Amino acid sequence: MNQKNIFTIIGVILLLQGFAFYLMGDKMGSSVFPNLDQAGSNATTNLFQVISMLSIVVGLISFAARNSPQVLWYLQQALVCLGLIP
Repeated sequence: MNQKNIFTIIGVILLLQGFAFYLMGDKMGSSVFPNLDQAGSNATTNLFQVISMLSIVVGLISFAARNSPQVLWYLQQALVCLGLIP
């Protein structure tokens, strides 16, 4: 598999994950934490919406950057800046 295919698959998976979290965040929150009151349920729903929007944004970025020849170099530099790799 080449770089374009890998980033296309990553983008599609992240987009699907983001849409699933956005559409079913309240159901996931109520099934994971069944004893929450209304305020807790609203907080988990908002948290799932934030996670879903981040997932959608990263999916769109990875889908848009799949044609860039230096996309792996940018990813490596980001990981170095975060201190995840030397």
